[in-house]
Amino acid sequence: MGVCARRAGAGPGEIARLFVLWLDEQQLAALDRTEPNYVRRPLAHSVTLEGGTRLPPPFVYEGRHGCLRDSDGDGRPRRLTAQRTLIGSLLDGSAALRRLCGDTPEKFVANVRHDAVRAAAYKILQSHFRAEQDDISE
Repeated sequence: MGVCARRAGAGPGEIARLFVLWLDEQQLAALDRTEPNYVRRPLAHSVTLEGGTRLPPPFVYEGRHGCLRDSDGDGRPRRLTAQRTLIGSLLDGSAALRRLCGDTPEKFVANVRHDAVRAAAYKILQSHFRAEQDDISE
């Protein structure tokens, strides 16, 4: 179904398992060119591998459009989940999004390929799920 961006953020007691790509300068430049909706920033915190080895802070890609927050009232960023699960929960939580994009993750992915649908879906996500800018590099 494609790539689902994740939000990496610090919080008290929060631990996340993330996959890391080790890219050379040429690969990193190619990734920068092909991801226009993301900005590469240095993460302010170091990374600790499962074996306990600490690495210097890596770069992360921060979405230009912010992150999706839960609509249950607490406003916390959504937890990491599978893309199909995420899209399904967004569709379940918004009749407007279902009308625009379809009622399944597959229909959603097919429909948001169209610029006008994608722009309208973004507006729905901003209003209903509070897609907000978040500076994860701090």
